[in-house]
Amino acid sequence: MRVLRDMIRYRASVAFDRWASSYDADVQGKLRRRGYSYEELGATISCAIGAVHDGAVLELGVGTGVLGRSVRAEGVAQIIGIDISRGMLEQARGTGTYHMLLHCSAESIPIRSGSFGALYSAFMLHSVPDQRAAVAEMARLLRPGASGCLVDLYPQSSRSGFISVLRWNLESVWKERGALSLYRHPDQVVEMLEEAGLIVTGRIKLGKPKRLEHVAITFHKAGAK
Repeated sequence: MRVLRDMIRYRASVAFDRWASSYDADVQGKLRRRGYSYEELGATISCAIGAVHDGAVLELGVGTGVLGRSVRAEGVAQIIGIDISRGMLEQARGTGTYHMLLHCSAESIPIRSGSFGALYSAFMLHSVPDQRAAVAEMARLLRPGASGCLVDLYPQSSRSGFISVLRWNLESVWKERGALSLYRHPDQVVEMLEEAGLIVTGRIKLGKPKRLEHVAITFHKAGAK
């Protein structure tokens, strides 16, 4: 299992390095075809995580910074970002959006526990081989009372058959430059969040529904801010 996860992680880093130079144009077009934009997604995330008056917000899987720019425009003052792709981080660094950027996997983030007043991630989780570890890191890094928003592509049915899963992964290899995908139903992600001790507060469907829906899952960590 470890060898398989290492392979998926390596393929993702290579694929997103390869995609970095054309990523913005590709993903902005995809969202427009869904009927919304990164500006609207940034506003949704900013509303979900609320105002953060003390310290930074964490973005997991910054890509080129296309989302971070929109979140920053909503008034989030300080964003720290991580990504597994050095090529993506180079693009993100050029936007001037981030207070700090780290090259690491979402499954193991070299930052002290309880460092963030909020966090968010968009379209990253399906590329992470050990998703439970990534969710556990989110829970570890949030301060008590802090909020999070996790956006991803999700199958409409929790009983998707082998053929559907195979088709989605073949499409992902093509559309995401060779990266493999591990798509989960929102109920499965909610279960992971709750297992990590986080309290799920809502689900927001984004854009036009397709085989894989765009859904934002909102949550917070128990305790007072």
